[in-house]
Parts: sequence; structure tokens; C-alpha cells
Amino acid sequence: LFTFTLNASDAGSDLALGYFLYSRGFVEEALIVFVADYATSLLNIIHFLTVSLQNEMKWWVTGPEIFMFLILNPIAPAINCALWMVFRIVENKKMVLHYMFLSRLTCLINGTFESPVQIILLLFFFLTSRIQPPWKDTTEYVDSLGHKISLGSYLSVISFFFCWISLIKNVTDSYQSSEFLTVLAFVFPNILFRIFSYTALVTQIREWILIPVSLLFIINFFIGGHMKPGQSGINLSSTSFCSIFCVVGMPKDPTIRDQTGKTDMEPNKLKKMTLIITIVSLPLIIGFCLTAYFILPQYVGIKHDLNIPFTADQELFLLTSSYSGLIVLCVLSCLLFAGLFNNQNISKYIKMVLNILMISSTIVWVVVSVFYFPPSPNSVVLMIEKDTGGLTIFEGFTYKQLEDGNCSINNAELTCGITNIPIQFVLNRRILKKNDQKLIIFDANPHIDSSDFNQKNVQLFQVQSDLLKDHLKKTKCLECNQKNSNACRNMIHANHKTICTSHCDRIPKTIGAFTNEEINLRLGSIPKLSDDSSNEEINLKLQNPGHKEIGKWLWSDNTDMTSTTPIKVLCIAPKHFFNTSGVTACGSGYESNKAECKVMKLKCIGNNEWTKDIECRSCQEDQECRAIKRGNSCQKGVCYNEVLLLNMNAQRMETKVDLYEPRGKESESCTMPTIPNLRKLKNLLVSVFKGVIQVCGENGSCFKFKNKNWIRLLNWNESRKKAAGTILQNGDWWVTGGRSPEGNRLATTELLQSNQPNTGWKMGPSLPDPREQHCMVTLKNGKVLIVGGSAKDEKGLTVAMRSALLYDPQLETYSDVADVLVGINSPSCALFEDKVYLIGKADKLVETVIFNPISSDWTSGSPFPENARGYGSSAVMQGKLFYSDNQNVYTLQNNKWTQLVGLEHVTTTQFYFPISVVKLDVYSGDENSCDFVAM
Repeated sequence: LFTFTLNASDAGSDLALGYFLYSRGFVEEALIVFVADYATSLLNIIHFLTVSLQNEMKWWVTGPEIFMFLILNPIAPAINCALWMVFRIVENKKMVLHYMFLSRLTCLINGTFESPVQIILLLFFFLTSRIQPPWKDTTEYVDSLGHKISLGSYLSVISFFFCWISLIKNVTDSYQSSEFLTVLAFVFPNILFRIFSYTALVTQIREWILIPVSLLFIINFFIGGHMKPGQSGINLSSTSFCSIFCVVGMPKDPTIRDQTGKTDMEPNKLKKMTLIITIVSLPLIIGFCLTAYFILPQYVGIKHDLNIPFTADQELFLLTSSYSGLIVLCVLSCLLFAGLFNNQNISKYIKMVLNILMISSTIVWVVVSVFYFPPSPNSVVLMIEKDTGGLTIFEGFTYKQLEDGNCSINNAELTCGITNIPIQFVLNRRILKKNDQKLIIFDANPHIDSSDFNQKNVQLFQVQSDLLKDHLKKTKCLECNQKNSNACRNMIHANHKTICTSHCDRIPKTIGAFTNEEINLRLGSIPKLSDDSSNEEINLKLQNPGHKEIGKWLWSDNTDMTSTTPIKVLCIAPKHFFNTSGVTACGSGYESNKAECKVMKLKCIGNNEWTKDIECRSCQEDQECRAIKRGNSCQKGVCYNEVLLLNMNAQRMETKVDLYEPRGKESESCTMPTIPNLRKLKNLLVSVFKGVIQVCGENGSCFKFKNKNWIRLLNWNESRKKAAGTILQNGDWWVTGGRSPEGNRLATTELLQSNQPNTGWKMGPSLPDPREQHCMVTLKNGKVLIVGGSAKDEKGLTVAMRSALLYDPQLETYSDVADVLVGINSPSCALFEDKVYLIGKADKLVETVIFNPISSDWTSGSPFPENARGYGSSAVMQGKLFYSDNQNVYTLQNNKWTQLVGLEHVTTTQFYFPISVVKLDVYSGDENSCDFVAM
């Protein structure tokens, strides 16, 4: 009967609390309360089915009970208790045992999981002013007949009270031990510690608390599973789940003790498991709290909630003095539990004294913490009458005693009668110190120099002032200066007031198109209708080159009280309307390839404010660019077309460039100027850095292609052919090895620094041994893999080298790695899916060899078709690996090399150019020109 009454009261108060929050406009918070009430339904079902299947219960009994858990989980314990009492009356022994089991099970799980969650939520709601303390709330519930009941927030206090009773009762019951005081002395400080910690975490990091909670569940499950609790009558899943908030030992069958007088849980194993879970989780929870409050704000920049009522001194006291005391009490309770629980060698009187001492110490520490807690500042409300009627509410805090009355603010000072007090506009009260004599006012945009605040009549009230209540009743509407202020929202709902809104008495009329920025500017500067000069001043000629239309903006009297009005919006690339319906060309005065126009409606949102219903904005995802057919990739808000540059067929003055877009499987071409002195540039070494193509020939001449032209770079320090190069992680272009004009293999290297490109090439660290016809690739960790090349064997014949090196640019050191499985002539290499793919001809066939940077070993990759040729190049684009043998192009799909159809025409007759990834400007308007984007 007691359990029935407790659960029914607890569930009823929780539901009433949810409705209370919903009625105050805190819909999400009300939903969270209901979710917490239903959170244990799945755990109840799992635990229930485990035992029911063993007892072979009929489906027509089990089915409705599962339905009960899903639909009526908050009152499931009360229902089961009622059914248990009914079957006792009718003397059905089997069903009596069954519903005894269900009532015990649901009470234990709901009480040890749902109750602490509700306590944490209630504390969070109190701390963030979503629920006002009863002594600050004046809520009146009105029934259908008009009767008023002044309950304030007492429902939340009632729910808090029942949750604590349910929590303590069911946590101690879960141990199924006659040593009630020993268990209570152990769990009481630990429960306080965990509730304190989780409340602090949820207040600071909100929904991210799911990360530490999930981690603790995994740890609990691992510890419990390692100790094989099933062999000692302990349910692993329920114990792991419920021990997140209070360490418990959940029995597999909680009715055995009722039936036999003894529990089937092994006490020593129960003690060991709960102690290990407590000892392991204690430092983790402490670490989570310290990280959330002292580390994350330094590096992540967590926003501080203005509703949190603590000053910096109070917050520091809680996280140091109060918290450290709870930690010490938790450690002592663990030691005491380890020594006393199930220890028959200690007198029960000694146990009783020690346990009472532990419980009393915990209570005393709580009282001491409350007594020495730094004082809170006084809360005041400042109100300013709105021009459109109603009141704007500002919240203020000060340690100085102020009386209700009319005040004024001038030059950062509040004057109330003969009292002057400095003011400061902030977004939280953390900066306020105990001895400060200033008043802080919640405001993100200081009103000191604004006509809305300065030198106006400001009415100041104490939060619990009767004058404030009377004043609130007289006003027609209220507006919170800080929309996120929960205290202000409660004030509006508690006094049954609406939020101030009004019609728009002026309506914008436009001729021509305006950009989003221009519209925003004009919506924020509404001139007086009689001020013709103001209207003229905001008319402007659009400044973009080529625009011939003149945009005019006029405000006219909204006599018809129109709530919407059409306006023509101009969107200039790289911005777009991503909802393409209704988009049209902007006319002859605009560059058609860079401008879009669309008619949208401005909507009146009250208080002479208008808002747009569409946005012209930059891209955010690749898919947006593809959807409007403006390229295939989005980077830094700009759409561009990322393609593979397959080949360059050079003529005397012009070069045809073959391109391929893998996603659409489309080939295209464009033209670019021919590289100067191309015929003298043999054995080209190519790199693409930030969209800029850079080439160097064996004679040392270097060029880069930018702004549709080849720009000459400074030459290499020494000529070299068959060299290799890579872009380092810092952006430098590093070229190594090769062969000199005299025919000597080189070990020298050169660097072109990205931050000082005009200083030319400088000599870099030499290779340990000369190399030519090798390849290089920069790994994710910044190191460079140098592999392959050619060398002379003992007979003087040229053979492929199998050795590989790893170069560290930070330390400028080389280290050997495992040799390649086979020697590959003039290999191509690329970093793909965090591994290096080495491709080239070994003996007679093109082979793929893969290097794993983590394990530093080589493995064989997928073979190529027999007609594939070596001496090719590779590139990675859009998550795919491509290889060109200068005749055909292949891609790696499903771990198999496949030839791309339709690219057979891509051949080189004059010089070899390796495939590269480039980006085309989709806004240039010249489809035939190779307008590559320099990122």
C-alpha cells in the first residue's frame, strides 16, 4: 500500500510538473520530464522478459504487460501493486507471485534511475529559473468555473520530495540486505555526490552530458560483466544502467527475499562489484566536472547561460569547498562499506554507531555548505514603457539595497531619488562581487547611449514587491529585453500576459532589385513619412559593375494594414537562391552568369519590423551546388567545378586541355595559353597547390598558371630530369633527386616556400642516396614517403629500386622503411584512404602495391588489366583513386581497377602531363577558357 501510494504520488507530481512547464511555455523541458518518466520502460521490459521467459508465462499475460510498460511506464509500479493486492484477495498464488515480482522490479528500476534523473532535472530547472522557488512564484491555477488556487511552484517541491523518498527507499531495497544503516551510510553521500555532479554537468554542457553518462554505463557494464553477476543473482543490464546515478546491485528476482527470507545475491560479490564501480566512476565524474568548468571554457568557448543564478564566487565555492567535502565523504563511505558490510566479526552496535556517524557527517556537511555559501545579490526588475504600448522588462542584480520607485539612467548611472548607483550592462551575473556597489543589468546591447533607455523614466521594483505585481496587472503586454531570460518568461506567464506585438504602420515600396545586405540595411532604418530627404538619402544606384537599373526604396503609410509585400531580391554570385523555383534573369543590366533575381514577400512581424521569407546565401554543402547546376563542390561558401585534368595537347599558341568530371561521368575540354618554350621543357614535373598549376622542365625553367596566364617562376638552382616532387604539409613544393645534364644521378633537393614564393628555390636536405624516376607522397602526419627509383646493378644494367625512405620535415631526418614487395619502374604514388598506393610496371604487368603508414608494411593490391601501361600518374578526387597510363584512365572501384569508358581519345602526342585535380570557376561565363580557381 505504501509503495502504491508513493509511486502514484511520484508519477502524478511528475506529470503535473510536466504540464506546469508546458503551461509556462517550456515545451522542450516538459517533453524531457515525460521522456525521463518513460526512459526506464525498455529496461523494465528487458529485465521482465528475462525472467518471464524462464517462467514460461503465457503470451496473453506477457503481451499486455509489455504494452503497459510502453504506454503506462510512469505508473507501472502502482498498477502492479494494485494487481498484486487484487490477486491476494482472490487468492491466486501464481499471479500473486508474478505481480509481486513486477511491482518489486518496476519500483526498483524506476526508483533507482528515473527518480535521480527527475531530481537532477528539477535542480536544473530551479537553477536556470525555468521553475521559480515557491517563495518567488505567484502562479494561480484557475479551473473552468473561475476558482483560483494559489499553488506557486509547490508542485515541483512535492515532486522533488517524492523523488527523494523513492530514490532512498529503492536504492537501499536493491541491496536486499538486513544491514539497512550500512547500505544507507554508503549510498547517501554517493547519491549526493552524483546528483551534485550531474546537475553541474547538465547546467554547464546541457545535452552533451550524454557522453559521460554513456561512458559510465559502458564502464559499469564492463565491470559487472567481468565479475559474472548472473552467477550470484545480480542482473547485469539493470545494475549497469541504474548504477549511473546511484550504485546499486539489482537482483535478478527481487521477490526471492520476500518468499524465502534470504536473497540469492551473494553479499561479498555484491559488495565487491558496487565498490569497484564506485571507485572507478568517482575520479571519472570528478574529471568530467573539472573539465566542463575549468578546461572546456578555455579552449572551446562554452557560452554561459544568463539564467544560471551564481556569481563567480558562489560557483567557485560550490566546485571547490562543497564538492571537495562530498568527495572526501564518498571515499570514507567506501572504506566504511568495505569494512562493515557482511562482516560478522564486528558488533552490530559498532556498525550502528559508525554508520550513524557517517550519515550525520554527510548531513552536517550539507548544512555547513549552505550556511557558508556566499550571499546572493538582490534581484530587481527595471521596466520601460514601450512606444507601442506595454512594458519592456530588464533584469538587474546588486548587493546594494534599493527601494521601489521611479528612476532614470544617465551616463552609466542609475538615479533613484537621492540614491545613485553605477550600472553595467552584461549577460550574466558572474562578474558581481560581494562588496560591489554597482548594479548589473542583463542586456547584450547596452542602452546607455540609446534614446530607448537613456534619460527615460525607468521603474525599479524588488522581485517580490507588491507594487510590481500591481504594475504587471495593469499593463496590456510585456516584452523581455533578453528573450532567453527564463525569469522574465515566467513573469509573463504567471501574470497571464501576452508578449508585445503590433502591426506595421509603414510598408516598403521598391523599384528595381536589392541584395540581401541592402534590404537588411533599409529594413533597419525606417524614416518618418514626412521626411522626404530621408527617403531620398536611402535611394541608391547599385554599385556592381554593369548594373543599369536604379533601385528605389520608399516607405509609405500602410493604410490597409497589409501584412506582406512583394520585393525583388538580387543575388550575385558566389551567392545563390538554393530554392530555384521563381528564379529569373535580372535583365540586361546584369551579368547573366553572375546574377539571379527572385520575387519574395516581406512579412510584418510587428512593431514596425519586416522580415524576409527567403535568403540569398553562400553554399554550405556540395549537394547544393550540384542541385542548381553550379559546379559540384562547395568550399568556403563558393561553388566550383572540381575535375580531373587528364591531358594537355599543346599547339603553337594554344593548348587544348582534356577534363573529366567523375561524378557525372562527363568529359569536356577547355583552352589555355601554351606554356612558353614548351618544346624545351621536357620531362615536366607538375604540382597543383591551392588550385594553382605549377610546372618545371628538366632545364630548370618553372611556371605557374594563374588568372588564365602562365607566370614565370625563378629557375631551379640546378637542372634535373626524372626528378620527383610533393607539396609538404606547410605548402612548400619539395623537389628531390633526378639526373643532371651530365648524366649523374642526384641526391640534392630544392624547396619553393609557399610563404615566400618570390625568393625562389633554395636547397633542401639532401637524400641519403641519389635517386631518379622515384615518387614521393606527403602523409597525413606530415612526413614524406620517398619510394622507388632506378639504379645500376652489379652488371651495370638499370633496375628498379625497392628501397623506401620516410622523411620528417620537422626534424629534417630520414629513416628507412620496409622495402617494396617488387621493383616498379617509374612508379606513381598517391595517398588514398590513409594508405599510399604505389602503381607502375613491374616486369611485364602494371602492379599495385600498398603501404600502410601505421604498420609500415607493404601489401599487394588489385591487379590491372593486361593492356594497362606503366609510366603513368595517379590522383585522388571525390573519394576515388584514378590512374592514367597516358592512353587510358582507370579507377579503383570495389577494390578492382576498371577502365573508364569514353576516354580513349585522351592521348598525348607532344609531351606528357600527369593527371591532376583542378577547380574550374563556374562564374566566369567563358565555358571554353580554362579558368582555374586559385584557392
